[in-house]
Amino acid sequence: MTEPTRLDTVLPLLEFAATAEEPDLRVAALAAAARLPLDETCWLEHSRVTGRVIGELPPGSDERRAVLRVAADIPLLSVRRHLRTLADDP
Repeated sequence: MTEPTRLDTVLPLLEFAATAEEPDLRVAALAAAARLPLDETCWLEHSRVTGRVIGELPPGSDERRAVLRVAADIPLLSVRRHLRTLADDP
């Protein structure tokens, strides 16, 4: 079995996702991080950054939809509950 990725290893990628100016790069960084075998601490940090990026992107934009697709793969119940509220919001 693959060892989980440690936070200090994935943090630079998540920091890039949080600060990159180009939305496509933010999406790519979040998607790349989500493909790693993350432990729970990493997933919590990933979800925090993902939520921040979702909040900064314009509703209905292609980039926001792409980040929401990445967020749907985050294996945390709290994230899934939050995504349901976003889906219910007109």
